[in-house]
This record gives sequence, C-alpha cells and structure tokens, in this order.
Amino acid sequence: MKKIKIITSLGLLGVMSLNLLNTNSTSAYEKNTAKNTDNLEMRFWNQARWASGYNLPLKNGADTLSSSGCGYFSLTNLLIKTKSVDEKFKPNDLLKQVKFKGLQDTSWGHFNFRRLNELGYNLKYVKHDYSVSGTNINKLQSYLKNNVYNKGYYAIICLSNGFGGHHYVAMDYIDSKGDVRIYDSGYVGTWLKDFHSNKQTCYVIILKSDTDIRDTFSFYKDESAKNHNAIVQKKIDEIKQKEKEKEEAERKRKEDEEKNKVTEVDKIISIKDDEVIDLNLE
Repeated sequence: MKKIKIITSLGLLGVMSLNLLNTNSTSAYEKNTAKNTDNLEMRFWNQARWASGYNLPLKNGADTLSSSGCGYFSLTNLLIKTKSVDEKFKPNDLLKQVKFKGLQDTSWGHFNFRRLNELGYNLKYVKHDYSVSGTNINKLQSYLKNNVYNKGYYAIICLSNGFGGHHYVAMDYIDSKGDVRIYDSGYVGTWLKDFHSNKQTCYVIILKSDTDIRDTFSFYKDESAKNHNAIVQKKIDEIKQKEKEKEEAERKRKEDEEKNKVTEVDKIISIKDDEVIDLNLE
C-alpha cells in the first residue's frame, strides 16, 4: 500500500527512487558520502539522507519531508538564493511555517505554491505554466531561457521522475550554452540534463523577486559557477561604481551651489558697502 501511495502522490519520488537515493553512488547536488546531509551546505542536500526529515510528516499519513519533500527543498533553495532567508534556514523551517499557516493543498501535505505570497518573503508567485507539459529537455531548456531566465524570473520545475511519480527541482542559472543549472534534492547531477534528459516536463512554477535571478550568485563551487558568479559580481561592482559616481556628482553639485550662494552674498555686501561710502561722500 505504501508503494502505491508513493506512485500516485504528486511530488513524491517514486517506488524505486528512495532506494536509488540512499546509495552512496548517488547524491543530491554534488557527490558526497555523508549518511546525513542535514548540516551540510545547500549544494549537498539530499532528502533521502536528511535524517531529521524522516520524523517530520508533511501532514497526514506516512509522507515525510525526506520521502516526499522535494517541493519544500526546491522552495528553500530559492528563498536562500534570493536572500529572503539566511543560509541556516532549512526545509524543516519552511515546512513548519507552511503547516502553521495552513498552506497545503492535499491531504498528504503538498505545498500550495499559489499561496506563496502569504509567507511574506521576497519571492512571489507568478503562475503555473502548463504549456510546457510533455516537452523534451531541449525544448524545456529553451523555454526556461527565453520565457523565464531572460525575464529575470525564477522557476521550480515539475518533472516526471521516471518511476511513476513527479519531482520538483529549482533553477539556479543558465550558462552561455543554454544549459540549465539546478538544485535537485533527489537525483544525481547538478544540471537539468544530468538525470532528467529523458524525462518529460509536467509544468513550470514561475516566481519573481525584487532581485533579478541573473543577478544572484550560485552556491556551487566549480568552474561554471565561478564564471557565473564572476559575471554577477562584475555587474554588482559596476552598479556600485555608478552609484558612487552619482553620489560624487551630487556632492560636487551641492558644493558648487553653496559656493555660488557665498559669492552672491559677497556681491550684495559689496554693493551695500559702496552705497554707504557714496552716502558718506555726499
């Protein structure tokens, strides 16, 4: 019965996925052999090796943060990426907030992304886009680049996991080749095409923030992420330089304005002095 529930519940990893996740040869984000990833950096999070999650039911029944919490992991990734929360924030914290506010839309505890705004973070719901349903990885990547990333939006992508269920991943950035970098709490690899290249798209949840996704840093440490982060840092430095130049120009304008006022006062005093002198001469 438990296996049937895993197949039919949206967001679950599927019958075979937990066995796959628990092998040391696989990993969420970057490879690691830690049996518990609760206290590791975000790029190493693995929900099947999230020890505390097995004791955290999503709502009613047997579904826990570790077995079925990919949506919570993906949203936490983006909350950290947008600096809506600090890096110590965990999916556990998000689940607690969601349950307290009653923001779930299934009996087993799926998060209702349409009510994201009620959490009050600098990450807001835009829409579910079902137009990508059934598309292959190449079309999906093109869609994400042109319709989401290049417009500054964020995305949580729902994919068929290949085991009869569905799985959420969060978009990190898109490189110069058009490949989509992701945070994935479930499967091997850190790129959309690593595990999901032969999987079908279900839909994309589009989100927005005050900060353009293209202006956010990646938490990965490899060469691609370093190149991305260097571009982001350069843009930030350029903005700071322009702001500095603007402030300097404003300061100089005020200084010149004050100097002009002093000059005008000096002229007035000089004129009055001349008038007094003229009167004395008479």
